[in-house]
Amino acid sequence: MALLFFDSPSGDDPLPPAPATPATVATATPTASASPDASPSPAPTAPTATPPPTETPAATASPESSPSPTPTQEARPTPDPSRTDYPDLVVREVFSRLNQLFVVVANAGNADADGVVEVSIDGGPPHPIDTGKALRPGDFLEYPLEGEYVQRRGQVVVTVRPTASIVERNAGNNVFVGVVTPDAPNDLAVIDITYGGSGPHLIATIRNRSPIPLTGEVTIAIREFSAEDQLLLRETRELDVERGATQAFEFPAITTPPLESVQVIISTDAINDADASNNLLPRRGPR
Repeated sequence: MALLFFDSPSGDDPLPPAPATPATVATATPTASASPDASPSPAPTAPTATPPPTETPAATASPESSPSPTPTQEARPTPDPSRTDYPDLVVREVFSRLNQLFVVVANAGNADADGVVEVSIDGGPPHPIDTGKALRPGDFLEYPLEGEYVQRRGQVVVTVRPTASIVERNAGNNVFVGVVTPDAPNDLAVIDITYGGSGPHLIATIRNRSPIPLTGEVTIAIREFSAEDQLLLRETRELDVERGATQAFEFPAITTPPLESVQVIISTDAINDADASNNLLPRRGPR
């Protein structure tokens, strides 16, 4: 994630347009239980008493040996060996559009795929995708994954999983590994430094100038301009800010330096920062 400098805390650059409304595009092509131990019955006429049987632990299954319940899984029909026409779902492509993650799922088989398809990212929860109509052989589906964003360049593992209504003979090609890069700039900027709250204490405000929400960690350093250029504080805070919104960070320990002698600098690995010049305020020297 990157930052810009602002000579004036109020001057914000316009944001990139928000990601497009999710849309589905399909291009069609024709085509022995244990019995209890018996207790001896005393015989009144027996000359000698029969010794009681030695007590033996009952053969009950221990918790460790009991079959543990497996997570509930959706029953899947078994492919019919005599059948030759099956759908085959594959991930053709993964890409970023205004930094939202899109996947392209295709039917590479020779039969229709009719039903809901699920896609998961990096082993996360499944995203159900309703195709709306059957994916015929050769059809593909381009779909934005809600809540999945590209904050920086990195590898993604995408798994496509048909639900019970779709029977595949080949499930070995359902995983796609690729690298995705943001296609629009992601940027964080320090836009204001002030004293407020109880104390009062220092409050620094950061704006998200990206087309997507941003999460992760941001490191904030606070310096006081002096002969020694003194570092007053450096802390890592949680970043959670919507597109175009601001997030304020309060520092109760910073109460005394004159505002004109304080500088705030931010850095983060959560994004590929498009503009590092606005990562500090003021840009240089005392204001």
